[in-house]
Amino acid sequence: MDHQFFSCAVRNHFRRGGLPVVGNRILFSMPSDVLNLFCIGISHHTANVETRERYLPRRPAESLRADCGCAEAVMLATCNRVELYAAARDIVTTEQGACCLAQREAPPGEDGSGFYRYEGDECVRHLFRVVCGLDSIVIGETEILGQVKKAYALARESGSAGPLLHRLFQRVIRGCSGFRIFRVTRRKILRSTSVNRQT
Repeated sequence: MDHQFFSCAVRNHFRRGGLPVVGNRILFSMPSDVLNLFCIGISHHTANVETRERYLPRRPAESLRADCGCAEAVMLATCNRVELYAAARDIVTTEQGACCLAQREAPPGEDGSGFYRYEGDECVRHLFRVVCGLDSIVIGETEILGQVKKAYALARESGSAGPLLHRLFQRVIRGCSGFRIFRVTRRKILRSTSVNRQT
């Protein structure tokens, strides 16, 4: 998908929802409420199983959100990835995020080795890929959608997901659900066409 088109589509999504976009930031009612949207994570692409297990959550999402200095946060933890989707008024570095995710007895390296970071549009694009199963070991697997829904539900119940992440996760989940329906329908049509040709 064309990067410029995707960026425009993301901005239009938020504008239709009543949240104006300023660069990579989402603007709320007051200028002081401008939030930086970002994702910090580690996955099968960047680290082995033993390393990833050191960052599995051992505390409530609300505690993680407060320790990282974020206004909003959603924690996604599976056997293949540990990711923090968050929004903050001040810049939260990758190293700060890694330290918040780490277990106290196993702190990460000072350079945040193995962690990746996405901001603004790139964060939204990455979440779409994750939820649609395009960033999984088995491309197109469907289990990740349920895992993301569960992570979002936990953040919603704890109060760590605010207006920005509510809108982001709701729209991404809805969009990827539609994408899966399209893929299933297309597969059925192709199979039907193949059978008709053989007969």
